[in-house]
Amino acid sequence: DLVVYMVMENVPRDWVVESAYLLDMDPLSIAILKDFEVPSFPVTGYDLINLGMKPGPSYAPAMYKMKEYWVKNGFSPTKSELLQLISL
Repeated sequence: DLVVYMVMENVPRDWVVESAYLLDMDPLSIAILKDFEVPSFPVTGYDLINLGMKPGPSYAPAMYKMKEYWVKNGFSPTKSELLQLISL
């Protein structure tokens, strides 16, 4: 899904829209992509520290796992739901 990829990889919007044209997406989907605003991700590194995780390289996989779940579930999971995905 193009939106998931855009969010997960921080792809610039104009690249995503151009890709949508190249993929011959329907005009409504392209219009939605042009106006789509990604909500703020509710989890920070401080939340992981509060869970007992030590700062360092383990943050990246944990954040990626939560962000992927958040995006694939329509940006609706809450901070507490996302933090439950992390096992320490």
